[in-house]
Amino acid sequence: MKKDYIENMPAGKEMDEMVAEKVMGWHKGTLTFSDGSTLSGKEDWLDAEGRYMHGMKQEDGWYEDDEDFHLLHWHPSESILWAWEVVEKMQDKFSFVLSSDDPPTDDEHKWYCEFYLKDNPVFIDHEVYAPTASLAICRVALLIVMGI
Repeated sequence: MKKDYIENMPAGKEMDEMVAEKVMGWHKGTLTFSDGSTLSGKEDWLDAEGRYMHGMKQEDGWYEDDEDFHLLHWHPSESILWAWEVVEKMQDKFSFVLSSDDPPTDDEHKWYCEFYLKDNPVFIDHEVYAPTASLAICRVALLIVMGI
């Protein structure tokens, strides 16, 4: 995958799945209890030990009118609530800058985000512009963990 593709990837399911797998280290699975029952009957995000992390945004539309959608379903490219979880995952190694004041100021490049190694604060590993803060965070996190 090329840098240009990630830098221009829109918010949505593909971005969220890549962030979950590559940045957070999660995988898709169904949480099954000892009695054989499942948490939701659908795939959710599980961590490396198989622990439930978050519900997955579904394509069947059942969540569209759910008042708690933003709390229940992990979608960091569309919600700053979940994008901060990405920042928290990266903060052990990286410092973080997020700004809406840097140019360019058009709608497609409104937010600027960068992560840089804490051991070398003068070297910016990656920086991106995006229309939303959450999308900027996801794009730059992917660039770093994928080594692009």
